[in-house]
Amino acid sequence: MRVSKNEFHEVRNSLRYKGFSDRDVGEVEKLFRGDMHESGDHSGIDTKEIEGGLKWMRENMSKHKLSEKKINTLEESLKKKL
Repeated sequence: MRVSKNEFHEVRNSLRYKGFSDRDVGEVEKLFRGDMHESGDHSGIDTKEIEGGLKWMRENMSKHKLSEKKINTLEESLKKKL
């Protein structure tokens, strides 16, 4: 199962509604950009890629601006699309 490009667009919009700034959404886009631009059967973000990205964010809090609460919100939003 994967989050498609269209579903990721919906997630980005919902994150803004949930209080994410444009900068916050940009952080999320940077993290998953490569996964979104894969072609063919690999297009989109799969469960393993989501888990890896979220793990990286939690382990590297000094390298981005998202709080733990926002990372949890991101996780919930992405997993709803799987």
